[in-house]
Amino acid sequence: MASKFASPYNLLFFAVLIMCYADSSNSFPSPQKFLMGMNGTRKGDRANGLIELKKYLQHFGYMDVMHQNDDFFDETLESAIKEYQNYYNLNTTGFLDEETVVLLSTPRCGVPDQMMTSFSEHIDHRSNMSARYKLVRRWPTNMRNLNYSYMDDFSLFQSIEISKALEKWAAVSPFTFRYTGLSNARVLIGLRRLEHGDGHPFDGPGGVLGHAFYPKRGELHFDEDENWVTYKDPGPDEVDVQSVALHELGHILGLGHSYDKNAVMFAYFAYGMTKRYLAQDDIDGIRALYPS
Repeated sequence: MASKFASPYNLLFFAVLIMCYADSSNSFPSPQKFLMGMNGTRKGDRANGLIELKKYLQHFGYMDVMHQNDDFFDETLESAIKEYQNYYNLNTTGFLDEETVVLLSTPRCGVPDQMMTSFSEHIDHRSNMSARYKLVRRWPTNMRNLNYSYMDDFSLFQSIEISKALEKWAAVSPFTFRYTGLSNARVLIGLRRLEHGDGHPFDGPGGVLGHAFYPKRGELHFDEDENWVTYKDPGPDEVDVQSVALHELGHILGLGHSYDKNAVMFAYFAYGMTKRYLAQDDIDGIRALYPS
């Protein structure tokens, strides 16, 4: 007759099996895992992960998309890293020093910093010496009242935080925003994960937090796999909805990234931080894009 009690070893086996299954179904490798151990890598080195670094720099506009994909650190990669370091006011060393690796490892917006020839956006460089914003594309003058809607079921708290972000841009620009049905919306806001059909796949937690499209496409996507929070200050593994919405809505209105780290339009956004108020650089940018 079979025993009615399971062996403790069997129970342990099934407990481990269940935990492994749960972990494998909900976890992702770090998107920037390729940077581990790269501190100090420089021209002439060959290192695992340099292919991924080149793809990263290609996507964000620092390397030509036709550059050879291999794990060799050549002059082209050195030049791209220098351009990246210069853009973010880092020491222009041309190699993967500690501060460069730290910034590359930080979560960020998925919109490119620089527009290479494969992009159709035109960058307007009409900024003064103190301005750090970038102007990319405008809405037509007859489109200052923008209807918006949600493509997915956002919680009440999430939609409230997004509305607050819209109000902050409306306060410093000629735009008004009104919630409406999908069919009448100019700005569409959604939750997406991994490959989602727009040619810019998300990468799971810790890499790209969200992205948006310049006028007149008007579409904003949050990475559904991030741990989003609303009405409280985010914890060390959480992302603030309003802060990211405020940033991505800047792209919706036509602003590119700022290299002022205090600006909402700065591309990088670490877990646990908030940027719920527009900086002067953001305000100067939107007013330069839409002068009164």
